[in-house]
Amino acid sequence: MLRIGVMLDSLSVSRWGAEMLQQIHGSPCAKIELLIINCRKTPSRQPLMSSMATHWRSIPAVGWRYALELFHRCVLEGKSRLDDPFQKVPLPDGIGDIAKLEVVPIAKRFSDYLSPDDTERVRSYELDVIVRLGFRILRGEILNVPRFGLWSLHHGDNRVCRGGPAGFWESMLGWPTTGSTLQILTEDLDNGQVLARTSVATNRWSVQENRANLFWKTAELIPRKLAELHRLGSDVFFQRAAAKNLRPMTYCRPMYKAPNNRQLFQLVTKRLMDKTRNLVREKTTNDRWLLLYSIGEETSSSFWRFRPIAPPAERYWADPHALYRDGTYYVFFEDYCLRTGLGQISVIAIDEKGRVSRARTALKRDYHLSYPFVFEWDGQTYMIPETGARRSVELYRCAQLPDQWEHVMNLMDGVHLVDVTLHYDQRRWWLFAGRASHRRGSRSDETVLFFADDFRTTDWQPHPCNPIADEVTASRPAGALFSRHGRLYRPVQNCAWHYGYGFQLCEVTELSPDNFEEHIVDSITPDWNPKIVGTHTFTHVGKLTVIDALQRNYRWSRWG
Repeated sequence: MLRIGVMLDSLSVSRWGAEMLQQIHGSPCAKIELLIINCRKTPSRQPLMSSMATHWRSIPAVGWRYALELFHRCVLEGKSRLDDPFQKVPLPDGIGDIAKLEVVPIAKRFSDYLSPDDTERVRSYELDVIVRLGFRILRGEILNVPRFGLWSLHHGDNRVCRGGPAGFWESMLGWPTTGSTLQILTEDLDNGQVLARTSVATNRWSVQENRANLFWKTAELIPRKLAELHRLGSDVFFQRAAAKNLRPMTYCRPMYKAPNNRQLFQLVTKRLMDKTRNLVREKTTNDRWLLLYSIGEETSSSFWRFRPIAPPAERYWADPHALYRDGTYYVFFEDYCLRTGLGQISVIAIDEKGRVSRARTALKRDYHLSYPFVFEWDGQTYMIPETGARRSVELYRCAQLPDQWEHVMNLMDGVHLVDVTLHYDQRRWWLFAGRASHRRGSRSDETVLFFADDFRTTDWQPHPCNPIADEVTASRPAGALFSRHGRLYRPVQNCAWHYGYGFQLCEVTELSPDNFEEHIVDSITPDWNPKIVGTHTFTHVGKLTVIDALQRNYRWSRWG
């Protein structure tokens, strides 16, 4: 079991920090053995009237800034849906009783050093890892004390955003993603070994919600890497980490800081104009999902050549999955009704000459259905539609193709998984699914993997590498896995700019009960038609390739 130390500024911590500490201390692979408390006294605040008398020249600037922040927070942002991760709470039960070491760091201009005596006292606990949740920039011998390094979270992707405030600039400047980086601290600031990265889709309309989503998701990063270190052992763990740090990394952007009044005025003005444009767009345009298809000898890669299959008014068609039977392609898809707010599974038939039949209902329930993953096994045809809102994974068997289906069993219950996708590798069955990393989080941020000897079972084993993907640009399943020229590929959604923005093809290089590896080999974005603003599902069977597309039209224009 790993011995963990935690560096804190006080015995009260933020809620996201408390969640992280609880996960670490409650895991079977790590135990917190020492709390290192920063006892450096902060300068007392000057009384308000005395401060105003001393700094009276700055009163107009302070008032102007307060007005800008108030306008941005109350008018442009509104109330966050997410729980406040920054609220101070006591240490979780069981952690407050752990040994404490109170230290007064030697403060330099930007950095903190521990005295030699305090450093040796920390060393006596023989810690494997120290987690930094307090203090300023740490330097000196303390960095070399823990066996496997002093780990620190940087709430920002250090390849593109160093400094802070965390999650602020990404939201205000409209970046597609907001990232976090877990590093081992060294004397060379921001250039320590990177152990992990994760990202969420940037909320471009609320800094508060963007920061909350980022911090809640990042709370799970250190517990996961500690579990991986314990499971793999230090040699394999750091070999893999080193392999991901081989490429040189330069940083050519500014060191971000809190904006001054002029910058804040420009940013708030930009946010106001962006929200106004977005409101006008929402009032003057309709976004609707439709299907696009192509028939050819190989997987078609020229999406501008695809032929559209448009839904009737007040409906969306998305999430296509296909199978081939007796000269006919059957394409199953989510048929979403705007009036009821529910989706059903519908099907169309396409012959080998590309002629399309009328759509008909294949499966309908009194709850929402989508993403109809269809597959054939042992002479039978099966379907797993998404039923995440019911917290179940339901399996159906086809009684008569294409529109008579009967419920077989629930593969899982009590879980909110989305876009369940099965794959058989001649040895075992694999189940890929999207999930949220935290309550009210996006289900496009993470993919989890399970395996079993037979798909008709409730005994699905979670993969030890879960989540196997946790980047919003390449996680959520986007269709069935497929092989080409002996290589296995997994389509994944790219939900960076918005849900359903695009998809990527990942080559799966290792798929075993002990490890999973994949890397992106192709990226598909909706750039072939100015009306297309999204595409998020890909299926290829025989000569048929089908994708979905989010098409934008003006309300007064004709759909098509």
